[in-house]
This record gives sequence, structure tokens and C-alpha cells, in this order.
Amino acid sequence: MISIEDQKACRSFPRYNDGARAGSQVKRMLGRRASRALLLMIRGRPGRGKENRMIDIYPYYARCNTQITIAMLDIIKKNPESYSYKTGGFYDSIAAILDHLYISNLNWIKAFSDVIETSLENEIKNINIPEYGTKVFESIIDADIGIRKTLTMSDTICNEIKETDLDKAMKRKRRNGDIIEKTTWKALIHYFNHQTHHRGQISEILDELKIQNDYSNMIFID
Repeated sequence: MISIEDQKACRSFPRYNDGARAGSQVKRMLGRRASRALLLMIRGRPGRGKENRMIDIYPYYARCNTQITIAMLDIIKKNPESYSYKTGGFYDSIAAILDHLYISNLNWIKAFSDVIETSLENEIKNINIPEYGTKVFESIIDADIGIRKTLTMSDTICNEIKETDLDKAMKRKRRNGDIIEKTTWKALIHYFNHQTHHRGQISEILDELKIQNDYSNMIFID
């Protein structure tokens, strides 16, 4: 039997995602007999330690992704000559990279909407997704509008995602026709990492043009 005093003491512990840390504190306080029951109470109690939950990573990551990408787009808009500047890369310009990002983002958003219940379901169903390699935008102004739309949608999805969605299996058709299957939480991490990768490519182009572009400091975003 766990006493009221012990329960109160247990509630004073931080909520750890690392079960070993929480378990060691319980054992030191009560010994092994009551530790299992109290550890379950630490992990399961509602309304405490919400900021430590895995689920909270995704709205934060989406918010950072949006703010950083918008900062990048604003720099390109202030330097429109950079948009079509040709390089030797696989995507030979910022224009080509943003076309690719737009198409990829839409494909992932569609795949997420198949497993995550979202208020955007009807809107996403009606989206016409261009084929990879398609030239989508004629100017940075058009690209800015299109990319921002995908950011808004992924922000919404990440704010509506539930913990039960994270381990769902989702399928995605790659540009070469292969079908890949991933758990949702892994796919979400890839979605953001993919955009980080291409923002890095754009940063290299801006560096080559001597355009200041220090827009990637996620650590400063609350």
C-alpha cells in the first residue's frame, strides 16, 4: 500500500522521459517494493511535465521550421537576383530548390493526412501536386506564397497530431516509384530534416553571392 505522503513526494519529482532516472529516484526514496507502482504514477499522471512529452517536439519543430524558412525567403526576396542564379549543383538554382521543396512538402503533407486526423483533410484532398522536376514558380514572390502555404499546413498538422498517431505506419511513394513505409514519428523527423538540408544548399548559394544569410539559429526560437 502506498501512503498519501509517499504519493505527494512522488508528485514532486520531475517527469522524466528517461525511465531509469525516474526509477532511481523512487528506489532511493522508498526501496524496491513500492517503486514500480509509484513509477507508473510518475509516468502516467496527467497535466504535469507536459513540456517533456515526445508529442510536444513536433509543434515546436514545425514552428521553428516555419520561422527559419520565412527568414530565408525574406532574404531571397530582398535579393531577387539570387533566385535564378545558376550553380553547378543537382538543383542548379535557388528557384529549382524551392520548386523541389514545394513538391516534396506537399507529398509529405498528403501522406501525413492519410494517418493523422486533421482539420485540413478536405483542403489536402483537393491539392494538385506537381510531378517532381516540374518548374512550379516563375518568381520568388510566387515561390514565397507557395512555400508559406505548405508551412502553414504542416504547422496545423503538427499542432493537431496525437500521441496515438506517432507509431502509426504510413506509406509514401518516392519519386522513383518505390513505396516506403515508416512510422509517423520517423517520417516527421525526416520531413523537417529534408527542409534543413535544402536550406543549407540555399545558404551556400547566398554565401557565393556574398549575401548575408544567418537565418538558421533554431536555439533562439521559443
